[in-house]
Amino acid sequence: MTIIIRVYMLLCASLLLFDICFLLVQNRRSLVAYRINRTLEDQIRREIRVYRESGAFSPGFPETLRQALPKTRNLLTLQGVLEEDAQAREWFRPFVFAQLKEYTSRDDYEQAYYTYVLSTFDYRREKPTPEFVDDLIGFLDSKSLYTFANTMTCLYAIGLTAPLMRAMDIINEREGFYHKKLLVDGLLSAQVEGDDLNTSLIWKFDSYTPYIQDCLLDYFRLCGQDVSDLCMRVLTGGKADAQVRFTAMRYFAKYPNADAKAYFLTVLADDNAPWIEQMLSIQALRRYDDREAHDAIFKKITSPNWYVRVNAVQYLHDRGLSREDVFDILYQKDRYANESLLYQFRGDKEMTRYIVDTIQLLNMQDATVDASSDVDALCNAASGAAV
Repeated sequence: MTIIIRVYMLLCASLLLFDICFLLVQNRRSLVAYRINRTLEDQIRREIRVYRESGAFSPGFPETLRQALPKTRNLLTLQGVLEEDAQAREWFRPFVFAQLKEYTSRDDYEQAYYTYVLSTFDYRREKPTPEFVDDLIGFLDSKSLYTFANTMTCLYAIGLTAPLMRAMDIINEREGFYHKKLLVDGLLSAQVEGDDLNTSLIWKFDSYTPYIQDCLLDYFRLCGQDVSDLCMRVLTGGKADAQVRFTAMRYFAKYPNADAKAYFLTVLADDNAPWIEQMLSIQALRRYDDREAHDAIFKKITSPNWYVRVNAVQYLHDRGLSREDVFDILYQKDRYANESLLYQFRGDKEMTRYIVDTIQLLNMQDATVDASSDVDALCNAASGAAV
């Protein structure tokens, strides 16, 4: 047994050593690229001062910079200086752009660095050429998530609808590669003027995978885009993926309308509806304080599903539950509803005490009734035996 343990420990140590060596080898080029070129750094700082004073760089510096930037460490040296002096960034933009084709043939690390630098420029005043954007989209073929994400950040900053729609097609094909949060946050940050992007996304909605549709409905909800008709079609069409339907229901929790309300009331009327749909229906009806919504939600306080009944009790609690209202719920003698009430009033010691005392009182009454029934049964049995 001791020999087996020693062999196992040796194998673990060997695997750990192999992993460390592998990571060191894999990251060697990355570590080299991070080294700052101090000579170039000092030269760039001097040239920035010269440009401020004269409006142009010194003769020979542009050519020096063009020869230096194909090396990733020099590119990052420039980026480090520009992060400290944002005003000078636009002066160096043409030099960085000129390296695009050079970096298309580089490895993942270098492409990730290059696309990151591109994403730091301000494209609102001047958009890049169509040829530049075409070559930039080529970086989306990379297997590196960093390169892909940095390229998308750059496209969001450029803010042109056609390239973004091309990028959406690529994301759609590579489903799951680009995280939902990155996509939604990116679309929210896109520097697109007008509604062209949203209109195009709505028009192509049905052609996307459920993953992208889910992302887009979240994006529309967060940006305030009116897609009520689209969401109702998702809910009533019968063909949408379940997760997409759930996201459409969440949209109406923020932007309610009459058609959606009728749909949610229908869901709550169906006891066989999935629990998550019942829960989302209750959440979507929170904006309504009418008798129809109240009665439909009140029936769900006895739901066996914790999420459904807690949301139902919360709806009632938010509208002010008196002791009489609480008693009406407790009198149903439903364990699930009682638990939900205690959870909802967990911060109110007085009401919690009232709920606990009332539950105990009702239980005692039930016990008394049961005991009385047992006595009557025994008396009847004894009478029968005597006869």
